[in-house]
Amino acid sequence: VANTEKNTSATITEETSSGDFNTSFTEIYVDENASVEYGAVEKNGEFSYSRRKAITKKYGSINWLNGIFMGDLNRTKIETILKGDSSETEMTGVWYPSGKQHHDISLNVKHIGDGTKCDMDSRSVVDHKARSLYEGLQKVEQTAFDTSSFQDQETLMLSDNSESDASPKLMIENPDVEASHAAAAGTVEKEKQHYLESRGLSQDKAERLVVKGFFEPVMKQIKVTRVKEKIREEVQRKLDEKQ
Repeated sequence: VANTEKNTSATITEETSSGDFNTSFTEIYVDENASVEYGAVEKNGEFSYSRRKAITKKYGSINWLNGIFMGDLNRTKIETILKGDSSETEMTGVWYPSGKQHHDISLNVKHIGDGTKCDMDSRSVVDHKARSLYEGLQKVEQTAFDTSSFQDQETLMLSDNSESDASPKLMIENPDVEASHAAAAGTVEKEKQHYLESRGLSQDKAERLVVKGFFEPVMKQIKVTRVKEKIREEVQRKLDEKQ
């Protein structure tokens, strides 16, 4: 449990790399005009369950940065309750299941106060026989006027045997809102790969560039340098494992 005081800022980083079984629960209370950057990189063993929750007061902000790369079965749930007026949250995610890994990700935000803002942006790459499940929920309560809430999830599938299932949801009980939600899944564009190969790159190197380029728009949003570097290292490790 973490509590921030008024008019303060904090950066919290978490890196998990345990054995067969790992569970973690995190709660953050963001006071008035306080801000928190929370970055987590998960590199767990066979089974992992993580739950993170934040409640914001007036003008408070919480930014979640999440990278998930290991775990035969990984379930992660992140929730933000925007209770105070003009509070906001960002949820930025990168995950890369491969082999027979199963990643189940849930991102939820609840708008309660006036003028609250949310931006949920995540990208996943799925390889081999891995499976990626995603559920995102934006809920705007009747009390939440002048709300902005956006959600986007994109998946790149590198194998015909991989699976991806995304379910973005939007529940609005107040019409004074600007909101959108979207999800998309696709494979490597043949034209793009052929172009890179025509420039002298091997098929493997061309695919590596495509994967890194796919993640880059989300990577640019990560403000915590240590977390960004760790995520880049894990993406590179996944790509090296393909050789």
